[in-house]
Amino acid sequence: MAADIYRRLQQQLDQYSMGFPETASGIEIRILQYLFTEQEAQVFSVLTPMLETARAVDEEDSVRVDQDRCIGCGLCVSVCPVEAVTLAPKSGSNYRTPPESMTEQMMQLARKRGVI
Repeated sequence: MAADIYRRLQQQLDQYSMGFPETASGIEIRILQYLFTEQEAQVFSVLTPMLETARAVDEEDSVRVDQDRCIGCGLCVSVCPVEAVTLAPKSGSNYRTPPESMTEQMMQLARKRGVI
């Protein structure tokens, strides 16, 4: 029954620090029914809170830019679906002038790898 699913969700939410207590009027169930589909409520009601440090969250499934390979083209900025990437000017020894052409880029890579 749908009411049972939303009641389990309410009890799950009530375990968190912000709480989500049961009321005599049952308004909390109506709020949950408005916010969540039955399927979403079912999934969420069986999740358990797992406290993680910010560092742990940062390290899992995150995208990292290799600063040594970045040429400042901005492609990563334009394709990031959540607009989490920005460009900032590099300074001093971190600044790298992009090669004039693809040929020059390949030549630089070959030199760096000891091919030529």
